[in-house]
Amino acid sequence: MQIAQIFNMNLSELVDENRGIIFLLNENGNNTSTNYYGNNDSLIIEIEKLKLTLFHKNELLEQKEKELETLRKMISLLEK
Repeated sequence: MQIAQIFNMNLSELVDENRGIIFLLNENGNNTSTNYYGNNDSLIIEIEKLKLTLFHKNELLEQKEKELETLRKMISLLEK
């Protein structure tokens, strides 16, 4: 919204599907940044890749939690 105000546009004009879009992602802490340039098709493909990556990350987190729970149970049994 603030970007649209800077360019004296409304948000729908800024993300019009007929315009190219530039997206910059910079996360603090791991010194990485990613730039995406392109039209709707390339953004859709990139979004799908990111969704798949996120899904896989969540699967790994679930597996880690299951393994931790199993280890906790094992420790509990050993302490008895």
